[in-house]
Amino acid sequence: DTSAMSSDHQLDFTLAMTFDEIFNGLSFGEQRPLKRRFSDGDSAIASDVLDAWKTTVATQQHFNDMQLRVRNFMLTVLAAILGAAAQALSGQDWQQAIDYLDRVLASDADNYQAWLLKGHALLCAGRRPQALEAYSFCTRLQPNSPWGWFQSGVVRLEQRDYQGSLADFTHCIQLEPGEPTAWLNRALAAQGNGQFKQALSDLNQALDIGCTETRVWYLRHLVHQQLGQAAEAEADLKKFLELEPTDLKSWLTRGLAHAKVNQSEQAIADFEMSTRLDPESADAWQNLAMVQGEILNELELAIDAISEVIALRSIDPKPLATRGVLHARAGRRDAALADAHAALELKSDADTLFRAAGIFALTSQTNAADRDKAFELLRAAAFRDPEFVLSRVEA
Repeated sequence: DTSAMSSDHQLDFTLAMTFDEIFNGLSFGEQRPLKRRFSDGDSAIASDVLDAWKTTVATQQHFNDMQLRVRNFMLTVLAAILGAAAQALSGQDWQQAIDYLDRVLASDADNYQAWLLKGHALLCAGRRPQALEAYSFCTRLQPNSPWGWFQSGVVRLEQRDYQGSLADFTHCIQLEPGEPTAWLNRALAAQGNGQFKQALSDLNQALDIGCTETRVWYLRHLVHQQLGQAAEAEADLKKFLELEPTDLKSWLTRGLAHAKVNQSEQAIADFEMSTRLDPESADAWQNLAMVQGEILNELELAIDAISEVIALRSIDPKPLATRGVLHARAGRRDAALADAHAALELKSDADTLFRAAGIFALTSQTNAADRDKAFELLRAAAFRDPEFVLSRVEA
């Protein structure tokens, strides 16, 4: 009988805790002979003492039981809120998920699962610095769990902090050496850090332990190129293009590889497959828009694709600015300038100012007054970050 077993276990736990608390409150010295024992006339006093002792024990048991019930109830409530957060994450309602998880952490500040989920929600919402803080807290809470280190490494890789990403993935691999994706990501960090031999070694290890992501062949092709190993690079590229991708990132990578060698139709097919696999993949829609707009000059299709990115990344000014450029190239000045202003409302850093200047420069071809605004925005961008603007102009 499971319920009886549970009840007996709880009773034993309560009694053990009760007497532990009583004994912890007492100090025991050397036992000495009693100078006087209870006489027959003192039996009533002894009975009262025993009754009082029984009442004390019973009361303590009651409070211990209540404490356990409250604690179990709170655990149930927190589990329910975590479930609601997970549901919000699956529905890609990032802010709702963050709100739920903050409620959990307000009651249980060291809840590892809540911090891990919050990091994921923040990362998906584009709030990388806060996501990194959440994952870093996970590594402090449970340093022997590989997943906090893995996610921290992912964020640092996206931020191009290659040295920090290398360290995080190294921690992860030490704890979980059989995880191929950890080796693959450490290879990317090593490649970004200019450590091409280590990157090659890590990619070889990922393949040796059964990595199923076909993009590993393309990544190894790139590393062979960087090491000057032309024959090996050509062999890996040939194999990669022959393989059927097994995951979203590999479909995206193959699309980029096709685009790189001017195989536009194959690239579009791969990106369209990516959007079918995950309609919420902003990268898939963005790459599709790039091929349609920049290579094939199919502006309307490109505008439709980049609009999907805007819906998915509502706080990112870059896709808005990209759509503004496409509208300007299609001769729709009002729509182009509306996107430029919307992008600047989200962010007024050098990159966004430079992109907005480009939109006004395009519309100035049919409206000369926009030329002055283009120069104004370009000067503002140069004031914010002269090195960035110089690098873009030279490119």
